[in-house]
Amino acid sequence: MNSTDLSRLAFAAPEPQPEWSPFFRGCAEGRLLIERCSECGHAQFYPRGRCIRCMGGVAWAETTGRGRIFSFTIVRVTRDPRFKPLLPYTVALIDLPEGVRMTGLVLPDDLSVTIGTEVTAGFVSFIDDAQSAFPIWRVSGFR
Repeated sequence: MNSTDLSRLAFAAPEPQPEWSPFFRGCAEGRLLIERCSECGHAQFYPRGRCIRCMGGVAWAETTGRGRIFSFTIVRVTRDPRFKPLLPYTVALIDLPEGVRMTGLVLPDDLSVTIGTEVTAGFVSFIDDAQSAFPIWRVSGFR
């Protein structure tokens, strides 16, 4: 991709799964959400509906929308036709200060991405559901 042209990120919404709905709606509102245990305070992502530490109830909590790259790869070949227009693209594991790790696309997807790079969440709507979106990550300072 190597640019801010997000028009090539045209993805249909995933099959509805109730535990993911608040996450995708939050992204559509420009908020990156994680689950936090209402009993022990443990933060977790991906959504599970119960705390993985104490089995307590969880509630959605907003994050700062910032993180740091833990690891990454540059994808140069794909068999999936939906991803071919994006080639090459960067996929990274992002550590959030709230204590969770997420996976996502990173912009710009060039050699400026390194382990430890600071990133900020951005959001792209699904092409068939304006009420839902997914996060993409931008190198801090990249527009």
